[in-house]
Amino acid sequence: MSSSRRDGNQSCRRSAGSCGRCPRDSSITHPTSAPRKQATSDGSSPKRQRVLCDLLDTGVIDWKQRPRPATTAEIVKAWDEATAELRKRIEKLDEAKLGSPANFAMGDGTTWTDTIGNMLWGFLFDMVHHRGQLSAYLRPMGGKVPAIYGPSADDNGG
Repeated sequence: MSSSRRDGNQSCRRSAGSCGRCPRDSSITHPTSAPRKQATSDGSSPKRQRVLCDLLDTGVIDWKQRPRPATTAEIVKAWDEATAELRKRIEKLDEAKLGSPANFAMGDGTTWTDTIGNMLWGFLFDMVHHRGQLSAYLRPMGGKVPAIYGPSADDNGG
């Protein structure tokens, strides 16, 4: 397995572990937002995995609003399903596919044009950023912070 695939798989596992630590009866909302405006580290995470499947299938991401899972358990389930599909596609990647053109479309036009490989890295960095946001909300929500980048006060990583 290439180091890129290994890094991506490890990041997916760590992100799933973070979301799985949310208290099951809590909603994931940004503390300063209106209840209807959820934090970016919520049900949109499985959406990111699904659009990456689209990217690998077609070379295009068409970012549009989709229904979000309503509960933490549904978010974790959707994450697991979407990540399993993404991993299947990533295992089949080769250098030619990684170097092929990709477009990210939002609204009326393309907002990002690059290679599939660079877009995958961009989404990986975005996922790590949002995982950090989520980990900052866990303890105030009553959850335990997992060992993401090494031991935490709640998890020694063992």
